[in-house]
Amino acid sequence: NAELTSFTEKIQIWIEKIRAKQDVHELKSSDLQSPDAGGLRERLSVMLEKTVFSPPVKSLLNQLKNILDSSQMNGRAAWIEERQDGTQFLQSVPEFPSRALKEKLFDNFPTTLLIPPKSAESLTEIIPKGQNVRFEDCERSVFDLVPIDFEDRNPESILKNPQAKKIIMLLPSRRLIEEAFVKYTEQLEEKGITLICQNLSGGLERMQAEFTAAPSPCIWMLTPWTYELVTLPPETAGLLAISSLPFDHPGNFLFSKRSLHYRDSFSDYSLPRLEHRLFRLIRTFCRHKTSDGRIAILDKRLTEKKYGERIKKYLEQFAMEEDLGQKKPSARKKTRGTAVVPEDQMALF
Repeated sequence: NAELTSFTEKIQIWIEKIRAKQDVHELKSSDLQSPDAGGLRERLSVMLEKTVFSPPVKSLLNQLKNILDSSQMNGRAAWIEERQDGTQFLQSVPEFPSRALKEKLFDNFPTTLLIPPKSAESLTEIIPKGQNVRFEDCERSVFDLVPIDFEDRNPESILKNPQAKKIIMLLPSRRLIEEAFVKYTEQLEEKGITLICQNLSGGLERMQAEFTAAPSPCIWMLTPWTYELVTLPPETAGLLAISSLPFDHPGNFLFSKRSLHYRDSFSDYSLPRLEHRLFRLIRTFCRHKTSDGRIAILDKRLTEKKYGERIKKYLEQFAMEEDLGQKKPSARKKTRGTAVVPEDQMALF
């Protein structure tokens, strides 16, 4: 489609002009009310009226039309972002998710939210102020618990001396994964250890299949954000090694934008997000861990930083090890999680 190609080129020129070589540029009203943006909106409207596009393309163009319309941006955050590989994104999301959820979901449907235990007070970005809710405790089996160790060693020590047949190691960035791949692949091959690395061993499905089929020992390195999407058969992995607490990157536009909603953004926003992410990582591992599978957290900040005690206390409810200050529960003991339930929710069980 020549018209669409021409329009795409014009959008690209506008993006380059607006972002002024910035990796991340927040779209302001002045950007969207400029003559250039107005011309793009008008051209896009005419093109949508006269041309029949496939549903996916039409949906993207309508979203672009809304982004270019400053009157549609109230309560939304919009920005241009260029990634390290040169790919550019034009994005718009609600600045306050709780308001969007209230309008689209909570005010229209009885809703049940399944949340990690002891996290009800940290849902301010999800549950709007004044929302009628009630909390229901949900029983958790002792078999959901997993040994968690805080180990004073670095990831290299695990690579040099694997202590489980199949190990999943989480590193905070693809750059660190690539550096480890270059440094250790040859050494591990000489020892008969298979090394699988994100971005270097194919896509996610291929890595999952390779990790499942690989003979032991085998080490799979990936980022925490990718690991949340992993699906493996039960009884597959014996160790989950978390090299660094998976905080949000402070330079992330949306994270920094929403952090401004809080007086103490670190304690009230960053740490709750970290806790929720750790819960998701533990939940993922429990689905495919071996009967003696365990988690090792290698980040020294757990002992060196004041907030480390808060994170360790949060992890206690998922742990079985006495070194977390919690004795191993008996086989019949059950711990409890929490669900957030709006007042008019019907009994589901």
